Amino acid sequence: MKHQLYFPARHADQLGWLIHFRQVLPRVAERLWPGVPAEERMHLERLGDLDWLIYMMGTLMAWLRSCSKAVMSMQRALLTGKAEGARELVLPSFEPPLPPGPGVRGGALKRVFQLVRAIKTAPGYTEEIGRELDIVGNLHAKRPVRPVFNLGASNDGARGVVRVRVKRFGHVGVWVETRRNGGAWEPLHGGVFTGRVVVDRRPLLDAATEETREYRMRFQDATGDLAGEWSPVLGLQVGPKLANQAPTRHDAGD
Repeated sequence: MKHQLYFPARHADQLGWLIHFRQVLPRVAERLWPGVPAEERMHLERLGDLDWLIYMMGTLMAWLRSCSKAVMSMQRALLTGKAEGARELVLPSFEPPLPPGPGVRGGALKRVFQLVRAIKTAPGYTEEIGRELDIVGNLHAKRPVRPVFNLGASNDGARGVVRVRVKRFGHVGVWVETRRNGGAWEPLHGGVFTGRVVVDRRPLLDAATEETREYRMRFQDATGDLAGEWSPVLGLQVGPKLANQAPTRHDAGD
């Protein structure tokens, strides 16, 4: 069965997703298929699939765990319990009532995924409905813990111009620090950048001498807090004798 990006990997999270989808679907069905009769719009077989999936993965599994403990307790009492004056041992009974309606066919989860595809092509579908149903996004993407960037340099008179191209991976911005000739780290132009390209146009420390500029950065979230880890440090030289060069890289802790 094809992997679905919106469907969680953990069993407990999958159960939570199914319960949420089952609860929200009837509320948004009329918006998805306006003018379609309710009995067709509600996809009754799919609702039954959801009921059985929730029953098997949730209600029944919880009962089985409880039943297992009761059976083990009865086994201990049967083997080593008191022989006289004890009440008769009784096996646990099957309590959870079955879902209403007919039974279920195999492939229920696959049919639920087919329903999601139908929902995304429905005439009334919107991103808002997708978020209500929790069928958008990618739960399995590994978000990088640090920004990725590269450098390019040129000269503009007495200025050394460095262009920093940044990948933010969905974060609001990045916090950029720089140092020259191995000095102290300091924020570059205030530190915060939200675009794809950061341009450093600072004048050279000495217009007649090359200098080394190094950069490092971290993600910054909407709250203004720094997130993730420092990137590796990238550095290059700018100055009057600038030639094409590859940036050097080393650990941000240096």
